[in-house]
Amino acid sequence: MNEANQKGILLTGLRLLYILELLSKKSASKKEVSNYVKEKTKIENYSKETLKLDINSLIKSGFQLKRTGARENFRYELLKKPIFLKFNKEETETAEFIKNAVLEVLDYKEILAVRNFFNSNKELFSNECGIFDFEGFNSINQKTMDKIDELIQKNLPARIIYSSPLNGRKEFMGYIQAVTTRNNKLYLSLYDDMFGNKLSFRADKIQNIEAASAVSKPLKKHENVYKYTVTKSFFDNNPILKSEKITKTDDKYVEIENYEHDEFFVIQRLLFIGKNCVKIPDCRLKEKIITILNDTLGVYEKCQAQ
Repeated sequence: MNEANQKGILLTGLRLLYILELLSKKSASKKEVSNYVKEKTKIENYSKETLKLDINSLIKSGFQLKRTGARENFRYELLKKPIFLKFNKEETETAEFIKNAVLEVLDYKEILAVRNFFNSNKELFSNECGIFDFEGFNSINQKTMDKIDELIQKNLPARIIYSSPLNGRKEFMGYIQAVTTRNNKLYLSLYDDMFGNKLSFRADKIQNIEAASAVSKPLKKHENVYKYTVTKSFFDNNPILKSEKITKTDDKYVEIENYEHDEFFVIQRLLFIGKNCVKIPDCRLKEKIITILNDTLGVYEKCQAQ
């Protein structure tokens, strides 16, 4: 099954869960059901035809639904509430498999919607499984993400209070350029007016975010080309990234060009490659990596001394 089909199935299942969640609380009109599903899943285009298909799917699955008359505004009612929805360990493990697929396939808004649904319905699942472990999404504040989405949609500058192990608590201001998922962690890219460059932040490390006063307009997005050489053994045992391109290879080494818009992720990649990266032509990039390694070593030494 390809990624598009997986995503379609997951979104369908998610819509059905939210329809059941709403109708087990109260009867609801078509508009109310549609708005609830769009709000919870962040789906913008949810047509009347798709809603009808979802309702029919629930009926075929054994849920007793009925449609009231005009006097009651043609509301949907769930006649038989799904009180049987208490999953044992094996059934919870199936839901955990779905959760893992969600992390791999869906975008960050949908991942957070699934996380919020599972966390608000903990009584349905066995606690013996890792169904509630959403890795880097565990401690992301939903209000923070709602504010980020608002600032992006309104094209407003952001004021961010950020806390990191190396630099402590700092303030940054600028325009949000992207929200990206990498290795099941969520990152925010910001053009920072104060320093005149582009920065990336872990979303779960953001302490506060709000609209800022006017700052310089963001730079146009563009991809830089970062070059480095890795060992052939590393290349043979590790898949290249979508942004990477092989330019030259021999028995010992592989030369790579990385077309990445954010230097932060290139540095992360090179730190992961480690000693298998044998050449970085860009001296500035090399110095940044050395500084990060020295700073990290300093933090570990300080912790050991304490």
